[in-house]
Amino acid sequence: MVLSQSTRSNTRVVIDIADQRGYLLVDGKIAVDTPVSTARPGKWTPRGSFNMTQRVRTGKISTIYGVEMPYWMRLSGSAYGVHAGHLPGYPASAGCIRLPAESARVIFDNTTYGTRVNVYSSWGGA
Repeated sequence: MVLSQSTRSNTRVVIDIADQRGYLLVDGKIAVDTPVSTARPGKWTPRGSFNMTQRVRTGKISTIYGVEMPYWMRLSGSAYGVHAGHLPGYPASAGCIRLPAESARVIFDNTTYGTRVNVYSSWGGA
């Protein structure tokens, strides 16, 4: 029901590094709550406020690791993004934010270019 209210101006993504959770918020209400996997020890997931500047549903391949990254959503022109990938239950990525495939699809389908993505070390809630 919350997803049906989604518009470009009232929808954002929040990533909580400490809890390894991701959220799609619509009008400040949680529409999607999903596990994520962020940077493993020795790597870094950037914190801050970003916009989606590139979106690729299928066919995006990492130029560094050669792996597929379905539902790619680039963070403000950086090398980092949000995408579907393996979630082992702990931080394991090279810096991107991995989502389960179904969560990535729902978030991709309910966001657009310019959607805000906030990445926090620890998020206090909506």
